[in-house]
Amino acid sequence: MSSLYSPASNSLMEICMVSAGIGGAIGILSISYFHADSKYSNLIIYGLFLSLYFQIEFSFTYLFNPTRVTSKSFLIYGNRGNLQFWAMQTFAVWEYLVHRSSIISFVTNCFLDNQVIPRIGIAMIVSGLIIRAWAIQTCGSSFSHLIETENRRKDHVLVTSGIYSILRHPSYFGFWCFAIGAQLLCINWLNLIANIVILAHFFTVRIEFEEYFLIHKLFHEEYVEYKKKVGVWIPFVRIKDNI
Repeated sequence: MSSLYSPASNSLMEICMVSAGIGGAIGILSISYFHADSKYSNLIIYGLFLSLYFQIEFSFTYLFNPTRVTSKSFLIYGNRGNLQFWAMQTFAVWEYLVHRSSIISFVTNCFLDNQVIPRIGIAMIVSGLIIRAWAIQTCGSSFSHLIETENRRKDHVLVTSGIYSILRHPSYFGFWCFAIGAQLLCINWLNLIANIVILAHFFTVRIEFEEYFLIHKLFHEEYVEYKKKVGVWIPFVRIKDNI
């Protein structure tokens, strides 16, 4: 096991504290679900799914690629994009509370009693989490939360089977489903539009950056051929053919 654990990149105390924090959040949210006003129920469910997302990211990375797991693999902090991620979550909570405020009334309040939209959101969230977990499991030792920009590692292979035979970047597609589903669960129309626009731009830039290195540094023609056969399929994300 010593070969799978690097004290330089992992702190057992840090991992323990973060895991305890997530567990505590899940416990508090679960109790709150049964005691809080029903108008906050979907917000609490959103918090539970968000906590589950963090735990899955760390746990599946550890299970299927322990050499690459770090104390930052929860994706809660310490990674590029975390500030923007938390800004989006804060805005989502703000919109949810404003829609249900007795002070400010939105036209979309007529949808707040709708049960179909939140159920669609939950289905998208669950699907997103499953797809992301499946992607990590399928990728195995080739998975990393960081974009590879150097020469290929010995254990880094181009995975084209399983979910990767359907989606070229399934972990990104899974996150898209999770993020959009969360806004439908909360019936946050402003955030729904904002997430669609922001994620379309973010994934377009990130995928083109990543695929440049996949083609020119790591897999060359092997990836070019794979790219021709399998699409990205993230809504509104269009990747250039010549990168």
